[in-house]
Amino acid sequence: VGITDLVPAVAGRGQTLRIRGSGFALAPGERLEVSFTGSALRVPAAYVSDDEARAVIPDDAVTGPVTLYHPTASVMSPAALTVDGNLLVVRGMSPTMAVEGATVRLSGSNLSAATRVLLSGSPVALGTRSDTFLDFVVPTGARAGRVTVEAGSATRTSTAPGFASSRSTVSP
Repeated sequence: VGITDLVPAVAGRGQTLRIRGSGFALAPGERLEVSFTGSALRVPAAYVSDDEARAVIPDDAVTGPVTLYHPTASVMSPAALTVDGNLLVVRGMSPTMAVEGATVRLSGSNLSAATRVLLSGSPVALGTRSDTFLDFVVPTGARAGRVTVEAGSATRTSTAPGFASSRSTVSP
């Protein structure tokens, strides 16, 4: 079991961290946990393959190494994860399916810095926003797809399709 790198190397609280390395595979019933500097609790890995594990960075994490707890070994990252509390982070979206004209709320951190939101690559009008939420209205003709939030040079795109218009159709 070994960690080679952390992706991204600079991340915000609530963001998913990819821990790359080798020997992460688990037997049925086994669990992989991750601890972050400054955090009192270990976080269960949300995804595990032989060469990658993913975990959400907790709200109390600070800059420092990341430790992976595998049933056969505990290993520390060779480089520190830089936790930047000023980064734009999108943690959730509600609802994930909406009709044209409906308001969708994104939740996260530093969302007041958002300058643009894109739905499937098309810009949408920004509504009410604060550091912890941002509202937008689903435009006419919206297509299902990923939601992207931009703030200056920072861009955050949903990693799952995340949004489906109730007028969309899915073909096999």
